[in-house]
Amino acid sequence: YDITQALGNSLSVDETLRLLAEQLQKLIHYDAIAIYLIRDGKLIPRFVEGVNAPLLAGAQIPLGEGLSGWVAGTGKPSLNGNPAVEPGYLSDPLQFSKLRCALSVPLDSTKGIIGALTLYSMETESFGVDHLRILKAVGMKAGATIHNALIHEAIGKSAETDVLTGLPNARALWARLEQESARAARQHIPYTVFVVDMNGLKRINDTRGHLLGNKVLKALASAMRGCLREYDLVARMGGDEFVLLLPGMGAEDAAVKRIELAMAVDALNKDFPGLEISISMGSASYPDDSRHTEELMAIADRRMYWHKREFHNSRSPISAAQTA
Repeated sequence: YDITQALGNSLSVDETLRLLAEQLQKLIHYDAIAIYLIRDGKLIPRFVEGVNAPLLAGAQIPLGEGLSGWVAGTGKPSLNGNPAVEPGYLSDPLQFSKLRCALSVPLDSTKGIIGALTLYSMETESFGVDHLRILKAVGMKAGATIHNALIHEAIGKSAETDVLTGLPNARALWARLEQESARAARQHIPYTVFVVDMNGLKRINDTRGHLLGNKVLKALASAMRGCLREYDLVARMGGDEFVLLLPGMGAEDAAVKRIELAMAVDALNKDFPGLEISISMGSASYPDDSRHTEELMAIADRRMYWHKREFHNSRSPISAAQTA
């Protein structure tokens, strides 16, 4: 009852899924949770948390395949199934050896099955019949609530989407920042923000035209999005400035992500020869740099401008070796 009441209080998809995960942990012990939603005939993880979360977050499971794909495809639950049958496990079984069994139920709505809710455990035969009964009951309510939240999200997306790049805009970013800040304080987990600025956009617009400048901006947005997890956020603040929000990521992992971003952007020069595409980046992490959202953004912004000054002084793209 408490879970269904909590789910009904939010119209945000991401907040609904976070609430669902938090409430379930009170009733069923699990080591990892993945909430998959159906898109284009595949299960795409919309929310992942716990052991092996980065690996689960990268999964794209065809309907009918693996454990969760079978559950979503048939509409039948799975009790103490083997996580190793999920697509991707067999290619590198050592990476997934921590997870020994899974409990999965379909997420059903008035429009049919929209995904699967899967709990993973590091113990074998960890889940019982009572756990299955609880999860089935929750899944029935959660499916309808998530479906309604998806409709609300689609309606509001036009007001929160940048027309040029298709990314969330500043309004969407600040709403998500508020949610992530509250979750981080509640669960004592980190998150990182990146402020990213493209170098030389004005020069491209002035010398080669705004149509090419817009094409580069869209390619840049796509390159950054490709470096992120499904539940990360990259938003366009306007002009040549972007902000990335990375839930659950601390400063150490952010330094690695910084290198990935720099390499992805540098690779765009193959598609746009002669333009010298590069970015300046600054990052800040909760709680190491600050516990306040506005201050985190300000710190990341100052670090970005520091790197931009370094770029103008050296006239060379940002180095992957530089750190925030």
